[in-house]
Amino acid sequence: MATTNLNTVPALIARLLREAQGLLLTEIAMARKEVAKNLSVAGAGLVFVVAALLFALVAIHALAVAAVVALFELGMPMGWAALFVCTAFAILATIFGIMAKRRLSMRALAPSRTIDSLKTNFEILEETIHADRQHDKA
Repeated sequence: MATTNLNTVPALIARLLREAQGLLLTEIAMARKEVAKNLSVAGAGLVFVVAALLFALVAIHALAVAAVVALFELGMPMGWAALFVCTAFAILATIFGIMAKRRLSMRALAPSRTIDSLKTNFEILEETIHADRQHDKA
């Protein structure tokens, strides 16, 4: 009976390697699909960002002119009014840029479900190998 077990060990190892390879290829395919989906969603989001920026650009110019004129009418010299309005807009642009960068980070686009699935699969594989070693020692 010991001879039979020794003959089946290479076959079991070969089967394990084939199944691990198939699992890895499946996980890679899942990761590719998930990344493609995430990039598609991000691409659609970028289209809306560009459209919004075009419309906002026109509105911001009108708002900036109105703000400078309003400050001038309140008694502020035109140059200082323009500088004040420009500084306010620059601060807002910086805040919005930081917010956009966070939402478009590589971490947000990463295939997190596939990575979690791979971690789980490797944990199960490690537990199986450990259990087989314990069984062999017994």
